[in-house]
Amino acid sequence: MSETKLFASASLTEHLLRGVAGICMLVFALSIAETQPLGAIVLGVGTLVAFKGCPACWTIGLFETIALRISRIRAKGATEQAPKQIPAQQKPMANPE
Repeated sequence: MSETKLFASASLTEHLLRGVAGICMLVFALSIAETQPLGAIVLGVGTLVAFKGCPACWTIGLFETIALRISRIRAKGATEQAPKQIPAQQKPMANPE
C-alpha cells in the first residue's frame, strides 16, 4: 500500500516525537524571546519544521497517521484472513464395467 497523506508521518512514534520536539522548542522560544529574540525566531522556525506547519497541521497529521496505521492493519488482516484456495479435486475416472 503506497497511500500517503500530506501531513502524515511514517509511524505514530515518529509523529509524536516530532510533536514533543516542536512543543519543547516553542516553550523554550517563548521563554527566551525577551532576552534573545534572534534565538527565539530560530526556535520558532524549528517548531514550524517539526510540526510540518502550524500546530493545527500537526494535529491533522496525527489523525492522518492514525488513519493510515488503521488501514495498514486492516489490509494486513484481510490478506492473512483471506480464505485459502483449495485446488479443485480431480474426478475419479469412471470404471468401465
